[in-house]
Amino acid sequence: MIIERVEAIPYRIPMRKPLHFASGAVHHMDNVLLRLITDTGIVGVADVPPRPYTYGETQAGVVALLHGLFTEALRGADPMDRGAIHARLHRTVGNYAAKGAVDIALWDIIGIALGTPVHRLLGGFAPSVRVSHMVGFAPVGQMVDEARRYRDEYGITAFKVKVGRYPLSLDIELCTALRAELGSDVELYLDANRGWTAADAMRVLDATADLGLTFFEEPDDAKEVLGRRRLVQHSRVPIVADESAPSLGDAAREIQTGGASALSIKTARTGFTESQKVLAYAEAVG
Repeated sequence: MIIERVEAIPYRIPMRKPLHFASGAVHHMDNVLLRLITDTGIVGVADVPPRPYTYGETQAGVVALLHGLFTEALRGADPMDRGAIHARLHRTVGNYAAKGAVDIALWDIIGIALGTPVHRLLGGFAPSVRVSHMVGFAPVGQMVDEARRYRDEYGITAFKVKVGRYPLSLDIELCTALRAELGSDVELYLDANRGWTAADAMRVLDATADLGLTFFEEPDDAKEVLGRRRLVQHSRVPIVADESAPSLGDAAREIQTGGASALSIKTARTGFTESQKVLAYAEAVG
């Protein structure tokens, strides 16, 4: 079995409610549908979410890459030879979402060929998966009302709260109001999308120390190296690397050098193969 053709189909999904956050705003989802077509008729499918504010990729760029360099790397390849395919793809720097989608599409082909669901091929298990809701920028009252509605209507008990605004008092007020409204049983974790400096993020953590926050994702730009490391050392809350750890190597660097104390794993960015490696690394270092 070999890959004969690569199709990259751009499409747009309008959002009912735009999502605003520290590094930008999303009004619609400009994704790419990837199809790897084999000579046996099996088609592996994956979705590419470019996210220029987070991953640095655009829809047009992903389509061009998949139809260009990645088609050259994939055409004629055996989908079972994932290691060899990844070695070819990694000659191209960055483009993590595009690479992740190729990996997922390869797994899809393998699962179909073997007649086995991919989740069984990957192994592992989870008795249950907790669902969280992401609350984007809006006036404090609206954000609290949204969280309350999702808790009451859908039973959501975990919320990822977008922060990173100035003045700092705005998001401190938000965190306080969310905890007061939702109670102590609801999980709240923050994501500043690099919106603050390390010093300002520490001020927010000090001001919210009694609110029982679970995580703090990308409080500042990880390139603010010394400030980020001071923040990690002094924070009572795990500091999560997300866009600063888009690969296994980056994840290891951030943890080993003190740039983070937790990792966000996104299969849309590291595919299934590298996501497993990041997870194994995290388990190994505790």
